[in-house]
Amino acid sequence: MKMRYGNDCISAPWHGCTFSKLDKIDQGLLGSVANICIYDYDIETLEGHNWLNDHIIDGFLASRAIMAKELGHDGTVFPPSCYFFENLVSGRLSPGVYKYFLKYGVLRKDVLLIPVNDSKVHWILIVVVFKRKTTLYLDSNHGLKLSILKVITSFFGQLYEQISKKPYTFKDWSFFAPNDVPKQDNSSDCGPFVCAFSHLIASGNKHQFTQKDMCSIRPWIAKEILGYRGKSYLEKEENYIPLEIGDDYCSDILPSLFEGRCSQCFLKDNCRRPIEDVTKVFCDGTCKDWYHCCCLGIDPKDLPSVFICQRCKSESDK
Repeated sequence: MKMRYGNDCISAPWHGCTFSKLDKIDQGLLGSVANICIYDYDIETLEGHNWLNDHIIDGFLASRAIMAKELGHDGTVFPPSCYFFENLVSGRLSPGVYKYFLKYGVLRKDVLLIPVNDSKVHWILIVVVFKRKTTLYLDSNHGLKLSILKVITSFFGQLYEQISKKPYTFKDWSFFAPNDVPKQDNSSDCGPFVCAFSHLIASGNKHQFTQKDMCSIRPWIAKEILGYRGKSYLEKEENYIPLEIGDDYCSDILPSLFEGRCSQCFLKDNCRRPIEDVTKVFCDGTCKDWYHCCCLGIDPKDLPSVFICQRCKSESDK
């Protein structure tokens, strides 16, 4: 089965959108999208150069999951709440979250859109594509924090282990941080960029956008959220029928989403960013970091059963 991509020639949906063209917005509670309440003050964060709040990010990503479902896409999209990563990194994640992910069959979804508010000052989007064993790090500042990927993969590793009752590693996964995605040139539009990234992934349309489009994208986000009020994408596991997914699912949205050169190991500046030889080794020490074998000068055939990186060795010798 193939993903039904949109036409490149179709104009971007936010083209020409302004707040003046929106229907008059009432005060107080405006409704909910997938149980996410939207208030008038949430919509106000979209005006001018305000930072978007959690309700707007969650509401819009939920609307993209509903949109993908209504368009009949072969791929299923699931967006965890903004609070997922916040609680995960702070250690406040309750056991109920694991039950929630299992209840809605999250590991059987095709694509996860995970919003991350890094240090509460910058929004980025983590895209997990389970069936391709791929994780994308989409940052409108073209940054990369490997610690964020580490926290997320650790959670899903534990979730897999709860289901399979055996250890799970990400040694055969690919981690990409493309540096040719649209880039913001101010300190306030990271939220709208995350929304635009999520739309490209969920819709399959390859609309181009730049910083100049933010004045149209911001009111368009409000329009889309309000348009999906009263709808939901949630289906319990017992009612969920897994779908096959095309090999090209979301692989042709932006030029380098799946190019190996975008994957940087924990050697950071010393990483060779290999394109072909991308075999990885994970440290079995305390850090659990990962490295390209070629960056370490190790033949994958000669990997020891237990690998300890140089940093962990140095710390153990102290």
